[in-house]
Amino acid sequence: MLFILIMKININSSFSDILYKFILKNYNYNDNYISRKYSEKQYIEEIITVLNRHIYWSHYKGIINYKVLNNKFNEYNNLGIFKSFYNYLLNNYLKKQCKNKLKIVSIDSTFIYNKQCTNLQRNKYFKNKKGLKISSIVDINGVPLSIFCESGHIHDAKLFDKTINDTIIVNKKYIKYFLGDSGYDSNNIRNKLNELSITPIIPQNKRNIKNQNKIIIFTEIENQNYKRRIIVENYFAWIKNKPKILFVFEKNINNYLNFVYLTSSIIMFNRYIK
Repeated sequence: MLFILIMKININSSFSDILYKFILKNYNYNDNYISRKYSEKQYIEEIITVLNRHIYWSHYKGIINYKVLNNKFNEYNNLGIFKSFYNYLLNNYLKKQCKNKLKIVSIDSTFIYNKQCTNLQRNKYFKNKKGLKISSIVDINGVPLSIFCESGHIHDAKLFDKTINDTIIVNKKYIKYFLGDSGYDSNNIRNKLNELSITPIIPQNKRNIKNQNKIIIFTEIENQNYKRRIIVENYFAWIKNKPKILFVFEKNINNYLNFVYLTSSIIMFNRYIK
């Protein structure tokens, strides 16, 4: 397991500066290597350019050959740099007012249409198109505590266990309310949340209820809290502003997931850390 060095964030630094310093401190990169044509910071900045402006790597016409830049991105992926960096930013974000930020969390998924990825299956609810799902749990500000990608044919309730198990935070004790739509209405989900002493606020799928006495009615407080679930939809809207996220143009799910981590890191840094 990679040991992440503690690094103090300078709020006056740019996002690329912070990521650059993080890579140099935690991975075996040396910018003083004489034969290196481009610095790690240049690679980082150009990868961010691709994320912000392009859908295909071949559309990039910057200072670095697109194939070389793509190889560098794959190298970062294989080392797990983007997820580790996101964990690092999240830990810094949660240092202040952690209890308030984690009191209410929300889960949902969004369907992303496929263009080039292999091993994705069709979803009959999305015009029978191939795609993947991003399943995420976000805090009260829309900052994701878990980001998980899977083939788009899998039901949201089946993604729940993988998503909550991938939750970056270990202090689930701070979570009081867990919000989800009726797609997460299952005994397995409710029981698991109750075991964690977390109150599920999940509307029932009434089509599956034959006994009307078993219908759960929200309290006034639960109704007010449930309105906050919109924040997870906002998070998906934020990341889909990036061309690389709107469709799956990467050839495998892991590459796409790392772009989601990079995008989420940028959003969190600009909104809540900078």
